[in-house]
Order: sequence, then structure tokens, then C-alpha cells
Amino acid sequence: MKKKYINVVLMLLLFTQYYLDTAAQDIHFSQTHSTPLALNPALAGGLNHDVEARLNYRNQWSAVASPYKTMAASADMRMKPSASKDGFWSFGFNIMKDESGNHRVTTTIANLSLAYHLFLDKTNTIGFGVQSGINQRSINQNDFQWGSQFHNGAYDSSLGSGEYFELNQFNRLDIATGFVWSFNDRTNRTKITGNNYKQGTTGLAVHHINRPDYSFNKNGDLLALRYVIHGNYLISIANSKFALNPGYMLAKQGAHREIYFGSLVRYDLIPESKYTGAFNGGGAYLGAYYRWNDAFVLMTQIEISEYAIGLSYDINTSKLRTASQGRGGFELSFRYTNSKLYHKKYAR
Repeated sequence: MKKKYINVVLMLLLFTQYYLDTAAQDIHFSQTHSTPLALNPALAGGLNHDVEARLNYRNQWSAVASPYKTMAASADMRMKPSASKDGFWSFGFNIMKDESGNHRVTTTIANLSLAYHLFLDKTNTIGFGVQSGINQRSINQNDFQWGSQFHNGAYDSSLGSGEYFELNQFNRLDIATGFVWSFNDRTNRTKITGNNYKQGTTGLAVHHINRPDYSFNKNGDLLALRYVIHGNYLISIANSKFALNPGYMLAKQGAHREIYFGSLVRYDLIPESKYTGAFNGGGAYLGAYYRWNDAFVLMTQIEISEYAIGLSYDINTSKLRTASQGRGGFELSFRYTNSKLYHKKYAR
């Protein structure tokens, strides 16, 4: 009974931190490279691909109570490049749904993104993007167990909670914007033994520009602005089958800060068709990331031609590690890309 009571208290703390507090953090994934539109709307259009589509699933806190589940789907594509080759427009959409375990606090996000990427030269582009959509939250008050409803260590549903929510569901408009610099230097990629290339993105985004009201009690509590600085790179090790894939994300939202960094190592499994472009290659990734004062993340990914599957697992290192037994979150991602939609006619 004591353990059950402790779990209830922990779940209430989690609920307060992530769902009721006006400075709560946004939904996030550990595989940030697989949820680009959740980072920055300017990432619509991608670095190397004309079309990308992704699916993501995250399951966390299963050691404390019913798990928190987060699901996402997104897609983006470049529009037909202009004849002048000055740049190109791109657009995308992303949908996310988060369910908070026992409490059934549900957050559903649906956004559209529009971006323009300007060619600086054959290697570098800069892009600007905007994003707008609906942020919906709902709550089932009947699923809550409050501390005031425990008597002599036992839960009694007949006892009043003393808590009240004016709304059970609401929808809010949400707006974001961002910039990104991308580079893709494949000058020596066609050398069979050279394996000499580098590519990546660095970006800055601001979310919740319109500061939507995010309270179930209509008390004017506004969702805090979220600032994100991010980067992800792929740099080959010359004359080998290896490449480094480091990345980072720095985020600030109200009183909350997130520092996330790490690297994967890629090993070329299948060489791509370097001269004809008839098929893409394949590779295996393995590495780790660290979310400061929160979790150590083990990560792997398999990439075969246009398809990629990623797996990661968070090992909790925060103050909740005693209750969570070190277990944080399992995450799965799937990605499809098409890099040849405009390749023949508009290759640079």
C-alpha cells in the first residue's frame, strides 16, 4: 500500500510538471533527427531529399505507472525547383499525439509548415520557415486519484478531491518560425575509395509565438515561448567505411532548459551507385546521446536505400531514477525518403 501511495504521488508530480504547469516542456523525442518539423519548420524540404515521410512512437515511465505514449507522423517535400535555380519552396505537415498514462491527459498537435531555401552556392543553402496549426488538450477527470481521497492509506473514491477543471477539452492556434543553414559537400563522393563528404544543418527556431492559453481553468496562463538551437551532421572518415554523425539540441521554455548532445557512428554496409545513381546505399548507425540531468540514450539505426528504422532507449539518470528503476523511454522510428524526384531535370 505504501508503494502504491508513493507511485500516486510521483505521478501527480509528473502530471503537474508536464501538463498543468504553464512553463511545462513540449512533447519531445530522443531521436530528434527523426522529428525535424517538431524542431524547426525551416527543416521542411530536408537536406538531401525531395520527399521524406516518418513515423515515430515513444513509450516512457512504464516502471512508475501506466506508460506515457507519444505517437507522431510527418512528411515534407520540395516543390518544383525554379528554372533560375535561385532556391526552392517546400512544405510539410506533422501530427503528434501524447497520452499521459493513468490520467488520460491527451495532447494532439497538427501543424502545417512552409519554407523557402535559398542556394548560396552548390554546397550551401539558407532557409526560412513558418508553421501554424492546432494544439488540442483533453482530460478525463474521473481517472484521477488525489491525495485528499486517501483515508488510512486506502483510496476512497467517495471522498471529494477539492479539485476542479473548468474545461475538459480545448483547441488553440499555435505558430512557430525558424531559420536553418544546410550544407552538402559531396565533391569527392564519386571517388570509390575516397569516402570524403560532409553534410549537415544548423538551425534556430521559436515556438508558440502567439502564446496560446494552455490552462484547463481559463485563467490566462499562457504557454511559454520555446527557443531551440539545433544541429546534426554527417562527416565521413576518409578512406574508410566509417562516418561520424554528431548532433545537439539546446532548448529553453520558461523555467525549463534542455541540453541534449551526442553522436552516432555510421558504417557503410552497401555502397551506393556512385556514377549511375541507380540505387542508394545502406548503412548501420550506433551511438549514444545525453540529456543533461535526465537520461543517457542508447541509439541505433539501420538504413537500406530509401528506408531507415531507428531504435533508442532512455536510461533515466534524474531524481526519478529510484522510482523508475533507471528505466526511461523506448522509442521507434521509421523513415522513407525519395531523392530523385527532381534529380535528372534540376540536378545542380
